[in-house]
Amino acid sequence: MNIVQYAEREEIAPYEEGAREKRRVSFRDDAYTPLPFLIPHHDYMFKLSERSKKDKSLKYPEQFWVEIVAYRLGCLTGVPVPPAFAAYHETLGTAGALSEWFHNYPGESREDYTSGGDLFQKRIPDYERKKGSQHNVEDLIAIAREYEGKGLAHDWLEHWSKVLLFDVLLGNTDRHQDNWGIVKTGDNDSPAYYFCPAFDNGTALGHEIVAKKFNSIINGLRGENNARSYVTNPKKAKHHLKWSREDTIQMPHFVLLQRLLKEFPLSKDYMRGCLNFSPADFRQEIIELSEMSNDIPVESGILSRERAEFMAELIARRKELAQELLTN
Repeated sequence: MNIVQYAEREEIAPYEEGAREKRRVSFRDDAYTPLPFLIPHHDYMFKLSERSKKDKSLKYPEQFWVEIVAYRLGCLTGVPVPPAFAAYHETLGTAGALSEWFHNYPGESREDYTSGGDLFQKRIPDYERKKGSQHNVEDLIAIAREYEGKGLAHDWLEHWSKVLLFDVLLGNTDRHQDNWGIVKTGDNDSPAYYFCPAFDNGTALGHEIVAKKFNSIINGLRGENNARSYVTNPKKAKHHLKWSREDTIQMPHFVLLQRLLKEFPLSKDYMRGCLNFSPADFRQEIIELSEMSNDIPVESGILSRERAEFMAELIARRKELAQELLTN
């Protein structure tokens, strides 16, 4: 895979939502020939790693690679994730993740997107939008069942079983109410709806861990004394969702899976199908990304071999824990 290089002429506008700097991009210049895996006249999101609020330096330079690694994991697990590629902005002189817009493809009928936050706000009039403190599974399921009656084009339980397992594998703590939604397609007389793919996966895979801590965390994951605190610590390894709106704390990742399996036994079959990948093969994919990253300047956030190995180890251990849950 090549590094996508583009300049300001491909930008539509800055995109203000979310914590990280991002730009909306479309390759609309007919004189410009995009790389084979890019779609002409379609929108993409160029997203940088998080910057320090104090001096605007890159706080986690390698963070944008998490989006690209997550896409690779989605391909292996069968979880829908928008394609994401490494990109270099010629004018800014920095690299980031270029993610494919997940609706309104060229030549297709117009599609309308409604965020989960808007759906929750409609259901809960006093919904606290900034932090999403009432974001919960029970109301999400009620929303899904409402759209099931309107013409939901796929099985909501299958979709969310896969997405929540995917979040567990990544250690994603940021699947908040505006990081999922429903897309409407077709005309008003015969509309169809579907949950959008799992986008915005950058707050995951230990992006905040500095390199000097890799070995101690990995040794803990491999230890004999159940020393898996980084992936099971209930204060850190937790999902954004609670189970009900009355709950006061967010659910640890594996507790969330346990509850879903208890309430919906069929979810086990959906999850099992996502775990039929080889951690060794996935590790090799991440190593290849690391080698490819040498094509960008070091200060832009090359993916070091050490971080690539760390990501692979985290996913392998989380897969192991998820399989233990599914066999109990």
